[in-house]
Amino acid sequence: MIYKTKIKVRWSDLDANQHLANSQFLNFTSAARMEALEFCGLPLHRLYELHRGPVILEEKINYYKEVMPGRTLIIHTEIDGFSSNGVLFSFKQNIYSEEGLHHAHATLFGCWLNMQERKMAKDLPEEMLESLKKILSKNVRELNFQDIKKLNPKPQNIHLEELL
Repeated sequence: MIYKTKIKVRWSDLDANQHLANSQFLNFTSAARMEALEFCGLPLHRLYELHRGPVILEEKINYYKEVMPGRTLIIHTEIDGFSSNGVLFSFKQNIYSEEGLHHAHATLFGCWLNMQERKMAKDLPEEMLESLKKILSKNVRELNFQDIKKLNPKPQNIHLEELL
């Protein structure tokens, strides 16, 4: 199912070119994901009680058309990838104007953190698994831990003297 969120572009969302700032697209998609989780029965306070929190490993956005001030955007959010135990997930989000113009497409890959251990969760409570299925895409793909290894680029630490 696709969860739909409406967000109005405010003056504070604009950049120097007087259109929606790139960073705001990501803020809007983040807000839409949290609203979708609430719709599923997983508001922030419930996630705290379950000791689970979402971790973003990769987020990408493609921009198609600028968004002007005062416009209302409709964000479609769905989970399009899910591991068998639910620990890995990917979201697909599309941002449209009220007229149906496609302004941007965002994808996100992440996992659930066990907030007590501060590590990737080994599993999810059954309640969470069932709740998240409410916004699964019709064409959901199965994720596995090999998908994490496909993320690029890989981190590369440097020596302190190289920082300055």
